[in-house]
Amino acid sequence: MAAERKRGGSRAGTVRTSPVRAGAGGSSPAPDPLRLEPARLAEVLANTNRPWVSLKAAVSLDGKLATARGESQWITGEVAREAGHRLRAAHAAVLVGRGTREADDPRLTVRLPGGDASGEGGAGRGASAQPARIVLDSGAVTPPEARCFAADGARRILIAADGAERGRVGRLRERGIEVIACRGPRPDPAEFLPLLRARGIETILVEGGAQVHAALIARAAADAVFLFLAGLVIGGSDAPGWCATLGIDRLADAPRLELAPPVACGPDLLLRGWFRRG
Repeated sequence: MAAERKRGGSRAGTVRTSPVRAGAGGSSPAPDPLRLEPARLAEVLANTNRPWVSLKAAVSLDGKLATARGESQWITGEVAREAGHRLRAAHAAVLVGRGTREADDPRLTVRLPGGDASGEGGAGRGASAQPARIVLDSGAVTPPEARCFAADGARRILIAADGAERGRVGRLRERGIEVIACRGPRPDPAEFLPLLRARGIETILVEGGAQVHAALIARAAADAVFLFLAGLVIGGSDAPGWCATLGIDRLADAPRLELAPPVACGPDLLLRGWFRRG
């Protein structure tokens, strides 16, 4: 990758030439839509004690992550999926909740053309340059054998509640996985985000699930949203959306975002927005 970072630190630089293109016209080159904007990032880091948090999801036209039976591979096409890997590369860490980990068993690594599955060689990334991989799991039930916890040189972190069974926590730590225990029955973003910042992680890409996205939005702990939108409709109340309930009864109380022009990702679209504060 053109931009490099210290392990676990901030990745505010421009990622390698993006496979996406701006939807709006114009003769001058468009800014890389997968790049974290330095001014926005600096403002969050200077005025809060937490990392920058981006939310990411690949969804249908009606905002669904999967069918009611859980099928989600693949909603978007290859260009959007490659853009998703470049978005991972722009962040210091990638985080998912326990439900997403159990449903997909994702690797959470950056895998780009020219490299193997671990991102090594060619246009890929060595394991030591991979983003940290984080699982939010109150009971620490995620096994050390989970693909995201593969021992490849990258940091691996599990965020649990303080009531997590000690034996499980011990087995994870024996495999070199960092375990952060939070107070209460489930980890609160107001607690675990500052703890991650204190451990040197300044930018996080959150890839689900819906409950995690909703918790971060409700806590005003999300800064940006990246939605890869496919031209299909899934429908149905049983099919999961990308954000769980926020308890919004009045439109005036709904979080608002500053939206950027849509960006083409092959047949799909990338929608980007930044949460408005105040």
